[in-house]
Formats: sequence, structure tokens, C-alpha cells
Amino acid sequence: MVNKLYSDIEFIMSHKKKRGLLGYLACLLSPSFICILIYRISHKLYCFKVPVVPRFFWWINFLLFKVDIDQRACLYSSLYLPHPMNIVIGADVKSLGKMKIMQSVTIGGNLGQVKKDDLGINYTQPIFNGTVFVGINALIIGPVIVKGRVFISAGSHLSLNVENKMTYSINKFSQLKERYEAELL
Repeated sequence: MVNKLYSDIEFIMSHKKKRGLLGYLACLLSPSFICILIYRISHKLYCFKVPVVPRFFWWINFLLFKVDIDQRACLYSSLYLPHPMNIVIGADVKSLGKMKIMQSVTIGGNLGQVKKDDLGINYTQPIFNGTVFVGINALIIGPVIVKGRVFISAGSHLSLNVENKMTYSINKFSQLKERYEAELL
């Protein structure tokens, strides 16, 4: 857990362009890091099968930030929530890369739909593997896989698999534009 938190801090610092001891301190005290820390504690307690307490930490996150990150979600990547408000992340969401998630984003399943990945394993909610930016008020719904460097723009509704160097915007794909590269550090 300490390695994940350190990775989160480094990722936040790179986006905020902070350096040194004061940069670490600013990141440690930011609402973004506090929200992520609460989720990470909740998830770790869930992994250790501690009853009830993980849900208590979920409530703290919900009450402080109105952020609903299920303790069962496996966000094993560097995570940055610049404005941790009104974010919903479902129980079976998995992330193995870096993610920057803006406010009012919903990431979750699609009423029990199930798909099989390349290895034949069933999944019901989004899986992220790469560097992903999710814009304001975006919806990522259903069993989808998002791989590589992907920019999902504000207001998008994504329910299809997305591959490397793509921009997804209002139900259409396009090549990743240079102006979005900065968000995918």
C-alpha cells in the first residue's frame, strides 16, 4: 500500500508541477490525495477481509467528498482526482495503469452484462491498462477494456473497447491529438 501511495503522490506532483519537500507536503494535504488515501485504506482492509470497517472508510469518503469508490474496486495504478467530487467507481472496476479522473465521472457496470477478455476470464465492469484521462462528466459503462494511452473527453459515454493513442469524444474515436498529450504524462 505504501508503494501505491508513493506512486499516487509522484503522479499528483507531476501533474501539479510541484517539486521537493514542499511539493510533497502540498500533495499530502491536497483533497485529491486524502480521498485516494481513504480509498486505499478501505481497499486494503477489504482485502484482509475485515468486516464492516472498509465500508466505514467508504462512508468517510462519501461524506467528505461525495465520492463513491467501492472498496472492492482494484485501482492498482497511480491515481489522481484533481477535483474529488461526485465520482462513482464500481465494485469490479480494475486499473493497472495511470489514471487522471475529473469530477462527476461514473465508471461501472451495465446491469449485469458479462464479456470475456483475451484469456477467457469474465468481466462485468471497465478494465483500464495504460495511461488514461477521463474528462468531466464522462460515463464509462459496462464491460469494456481501455488499453494504452487514451483520452476520454468531457461528457463522453463510453461503452466500447478503446485501444492505444485514441481520443474518445461524444461517441466517436479519433487519433490522440497533441494538445491532449500533456494530460497523459
